[in-house]
This record gives sequence, structure tokens and C-alpha cells, in this order.
Amino acid sequence: MTRRIAVPARARWLAVVLSLAIVVPLVATACEPRLTEPITRVNLVGVDPTRTTPPRGWLPELPERILPISVVMPSTPGPWPLIVFAHGFNTVPSDYQSLLDAWATAGYVVAAPTFPIGSSAGPGPARRDDNWEEPWDISWTINTVLADPTLGPAIDASKIGVAGHSDGGSAVIAMALNDLVYDARVTAWLPMSGALMPYGPYAAAPGGTWRAGLNQGAVMAVSGDADPNYPWAMFMTHWAAGPRGNLTILGGSHFDPFVDPGPMGDAVRNTTADFFNRWLRGDGPTGYWLHVDGNQPGLTRLDMGLDGL
Repeated sequence: MTRRIAVPARARWLAVVLSLAIVVPLVATACEPRLTEPITRVNLVGVDPTRTTPPRGWLPELPERILPISVVMPSTPGPWPLIVFAHGFNTVPSDYQSLLDAWATAGYVVAAPTFPIGSSAGPGPARRDDNWEEPWDISWTINTVLADPTLGPAIDASKIGVAGHSDGGSAVIAMALNDLVYDARVTAWLPMSGALMPYGPYAAAPGGTWRAGLNQGAVMAVSGDADPNYPWAMFMTHWAAGPRGNLTILGGSHFDPFVDPGPMGDAVRNTTADFFNRWLRGDGPTGYWLHVDGNQPGLTRLDMGLDGL
């Protein structure tokens, strides 16, 4: 025989109220709108007196390292987290402007140096013999923008991330895993279509030890699965010790997904901004948007490591 237990109406009402008190904040947190800040642009030059600039074309060797830096940032008062972006071989930061603007709109100061030898700027062809200097260029860019009297106060120096594409992605990997160029100020690392340097153009570079577990920050490696760099790009996360994951761009090539104006580019811009929102700015404990944008059918797939993103 089934026994029915009468529940007073007030008790039933209280149960509904308590359940809503638990569920509603979770939904609100998950669906909280992302920032869409107006942006402004600033240009400055970083000069590192401790390193030289090699000759290029008709330009002679210079006694210091000169780095033009393009900055895009929210127009509204900060302080905002900082992202330093390293461009790929034979390109310049403006080639990636839609990506950099998306991050700035999401609430970040984005600083992008132009590498003196590996960029498409300057006389003569771009070269890779200077690539080992690029991790230090990224660190010097951090120094430069933090010391700038206008930009410095607009930056939260406790929240610094780095990102890079192709050779710039390789520089980011080196900063995360090689103790010669490791920068402990960085807590979020986003290498895109980069190769782990021992297997790429940095194989013969002097000094430093590649150390699994050196970096405790969050890492998300990004690459198209039609990119020849794909296996090396995704292998990087095996060396990381902190939260980590791989974002695969389905059918993506080496360069196009990062500048694409359509749905594939939107997925990359949104997911990379989500990564920084979760692990640099610290928006919420779940990474809701990261998982939504990172798993767009036919566009992206987010594979998480043991400590997961």
C-alpha cells in the first residue's frame, strides 16, 4: 500500500523559494553579459639599452633594442588587465587588428610590439635569426607600458597575460617553459599556432632549460587542425602545470582563422577573450562562456587538460 504524506502549503512554498535562491544566481552568473568597452589607440616606442638591434637591409646595427609598440585599450577609466601580443613571422600587429580590438573591447589594455627583424616592417626581408630575442621583447614591452606615465596607471599590474601567433606563439611558449626567458609576472598564456621551440626555429638557440611544470599559470593553446603546426601547437600543454586546455579550430589553417571576419573568426575572438576573462580578469568560477564559445559546432572544440579550463 502506498502511503501519502501531506506537505503543508507553506512548506511547499518555502521549498520553491529556497530552490530559486540556489538556481537563479547560478543562471545569472553563467549568462552575465560580457564587457563591450569603447576603445582608443596609443603608439609608443620601447628602448632597451641592454640589447642591440641587428642590421636589416640598409639599416646598420643599433646599440639598443628599439620596439615600436601599438596599444589599443578601453577609453573608460581602469585599471584594466594587460595583454601583450606577439605577431607572427613577416607580419605586423595591425594584420591582427580585429583580434586585438576584440580583446580591448572586452576590457583589456592590449600592447603589441613590432619585432625589428621578424616583422614585415623595415627594409630588407624578414629573418628568423633574431627570434630568440622575441621573448625578451615581450617582457620589455611589459616594462615599457607599465612605466609609461599615461598607460601605467590604466593597467592592473597584477593581471598580465601574453598571446602570440605563429613565431610569436613560439615566443610565448618559450616564456612559459624556458627558464632563461620565463616571466613570472605573466599568469595567463595564449600561444596560437606556435611550435614548441626545441622543434622549431629556436632549436639551436643557446642557453635556458626547458622545464615541465615551470609555469603554474593558465595555458590555452590554439590551432587549426589543418595547420602543419597543429601537433606541436597542442603538445605544449603537456608541459604546463597549471590549468590548461587546447582549442582546436575545425578546418582552420595557420593564419586565416585569426583574421577571418566571419563566423570562424568570431569564434576565435570570443573564445580567446573568454579565456582571459576566466583566467586573467577572474570572471566567475565556471568559465561558462569559455566552454560555450569553445565548442561551437563545426567551428571549435575545447579539449581540457587534467586541471581543465
